[in-house]
Amino acid sequence: MKLTANPSPRDASGLIAFRAAHQSLRVATGAILCAVDRPRWITEEIVALPWNVL
Repeated sequence: MKLTANPSPRDASGLIAFRAAHQSLRVATGAILCAVDRPRWITEEIVALPWNVL
């Protein structure tokens, strides 16, 4: 979860590092819950989702 309404790859650095460390695993698409209005891709494998998706 992030407070930002403008997430960047920097906000996904932990997920990016996890995926890099576990390349042998089939890791699903990553998601960050944050203050965006609608879903948007931050990287090819990580999407930013609005808080109200839950």
